[in-house]
Amino acid sequence: AISAASERACARAAALVGPAAIVSVFLSMPKGEVDTGPLLNTLFANGNKLFVPRVEGDTRHDMRMLYVADSVALASYPRSNWQIPEPTDEQAAGMEDGLMAAAIDVVIVPGVAFDANCLRLGQGKGFYDTWLTKLAAA
Repeated sequence: AISAASERACARAAALVGPAAIVSVFLSMPKGEVDTGPLLNTLFANGNKLFVPRVEGDTRHDMRMLYVADSVALASYPRSNWQIPEPTDEQAAGMEDGLMAAAIDVVIVPGVAFDANCLRLGQGKGFYDTWLTKLAAA
């Protein structure tokens, strides 16, 4: 059921993203989240510039969005403790940071629920909420 719902969600999201858009996309945990793999593949094929998350510490202030050139680079990332692909320290050292880049046009974040004001309920760590605050201030 999640894979069919993931396909539909990714198709809907891809339809909303213009071909020249700069996009920040979450990378899915293997269970219980929309699988963003199909969306990433579509956006790479459309030539979008993509940024993906990397957690670099234990606090909610330690997440960055880093540029990923293509699906080959993404496939080279080892899995984190959450089983999410993340670039190694060596890979991340040479990657463009989304907060320092040209404006990110679209941000796709995970969410358990959203309210009528588009406020997000996530997994409770606050990584994305903190990063979104930084993006708004950039």
